[in-house]
Amino acid sequence: MRIKTLLLLALAISVLTAQQWKIEDVTVSGAPPSLPVTCTNADSGYGYLRIGQRIDLTASEIGEYVVDTTRNGTVLTVYPKSTAGIFVHSHCPKPEPKP
Repeated sequence: MRIKTLLLLALAISVLTAQQWKIEDVTVSGAPPSLPVTCTNADSGYGYLRIGQRIDLTASEIGEYVVDTTRNGTVLTVYPKSTAGIFVHSHCPKPEPKP
């Protein structure tokens, strides 16, 4: 889980820097404690990142989305911005219990 968190952080930083936004003084030391995965398959999905009809989001808005989405253990893949916006795919790694 720690490696996934660090990879997610690296992905988010690379997406933000690819948009030519300047991120200053990013420091990663250690890894956060392992949090329980509380997401479900209902948290999985895909689509373009938007706020209302707006697709030109600030680095802060994208960062807030990443933090909120991954808080429950959801794995998030963020693709570079295209003319349609920023495509995201969320996936819950926790298998659903079998009946």
